[in-house]
Amino acid sequence: MTAPIGSIGYGCDLQYSTNGGSSYGSLATVESFDLPDMKATDVDVSNIEMSVPWRLFQAGLVNGGAFKMKCIWSKAAYANVCNNLLGKTQPVTGTNGMFKLVFSDIVSTASTLVWTGYVNELAGAGPIDDKITADVTIKISGQPTFTAGT
Repeated sequence: MTAPIGSIGYGCDLQYSTNGGSSYGSLATVESFDLPDMKATDVDVSNIEMSVPWRLFQAGLVNGGAFKMKCIWSKAAYANVCNNLLGKTQPVTGTNGMFKLVFSDIVSTASTLVWTGYVNELAGAGPIDDKITADVTIKISGQPTFTAGT
């Protein structure tokens, strides 16, 4: 079996759609990102009539988590996120925004992760001797879709 080739973050692109996913444009210059921590809720289905004293669980609803990224600050990107996306749904449809992460895997068609959600956190840092950055968190609503590159 051939060992898998790892991918790096260089070349990835976070995109946002203003028309329900028909087309996407880059959201910001991303320095680094954290993929969402998706987690199923544990539902305790134990009862007092069980034959063994062990708790029983089943999977409940899944929380899609949040996509977190550190961006290189720019006036245009910060204004867009701060004024148009933070805590807001799409202004025309009233639905959550559509986001797409295009991976930098070395294939003819790149892998993508697409989800709906909204920006629920905007922070940042401006050190004295380094670039200004903005930290953006996008809350995921519903199930993300991963499409493997070919």
